[in-house]
Amino acid sequence: MARRLYSDLGAFALLGSLLVGASLLQPDTSLQLVEQAGVLRICVPDSFPPLVTGVAANPGFDVSVLEEIAKRMKVRLALNVNTTMGRDFNPGNWRVTRAQCEVVAGGVLTSRTTKSFLETIDTGIENGWVQIAKSGAAIEPGKPVGVYPGFSGLDRLTLSTYLREKGLRIVLASSPEALSQGLKTSQYDIAVASSLDSLQTANALPGLTSTWLPESLGRFAFGFGLWKGDVTLKRRILSTYRQLEQDGFLDKQRQRYGLRASGPATF
Repeated sequence: MARRLYSDLGAFALLGSLLVGASLLQPDTSLQLVEQAGVLRICVPDSFPPLVTGVAANPGFDVSVLEEIAKRMKVRLALNVNTTMGRDFNPGNWRVTRAQCEVVAGGVLTSRTTKSFLETIDTGIENGWVQIAKSGAAIEPGKPVGVYPGFSGLDRLTLSTYLREKGLRIVLASSPEALSQGLKTSQYDIAVASSLDSLQTANALPGLTSTWLPESLGRFAFGFGLWKGDVTLKRRILSTYRQLEQDGFLDKQRQRYGLRASGPATF
């Protein structure tokens, strides 16, 4: 009986210390600070089309959406360009800090790795391997297929195994432009790239079709990243984002940049 009493007293003491500790936590003022400063700062790569383009007239899907979110929050949007972003998809390598921005955008995968660093808001734009083909082209053993691996964060080894199992001969391209040139000169009639990189190929050579390769090869969703603990700011941005979805703004931006939610880029 006495042992149980001491056990209960210990549990109450632990609960009391947790409550005291919780009361000493700093309140979340993330939204309040943005409103007081009158600016929402975002960290973006210098270029990650079509999410970030670096072109003022058409700045990219992520930037256009965040501009509208900032406008509806009645604050100004400020871009902090970070050249280390976009080289890989591990946020731990980007050297982005809370002092630089409140939101990270332009290639943020809503993956387990990202969520260990950041809170995320899914924008519904997916990245995966896409087959790009000329009209009437079909996969046949022995035929060449152009491949641009890029910096998509997708599994290149699994893709290579998949293509070789189909008997295809892989021709590597050094850029989306080189991939387009190979299609244009009929070096190959079918090419493979990430769904976002495929857009650049399509812009250079119209009249192509795109289809997802199997999801087992890897597919990830993109989104916005916010700092852990910035709950009030995340809630405000998320609620505003949902308003944009309801009033059709997001559909217009997807059409503007050739995207569609949960699907490959459209040509």
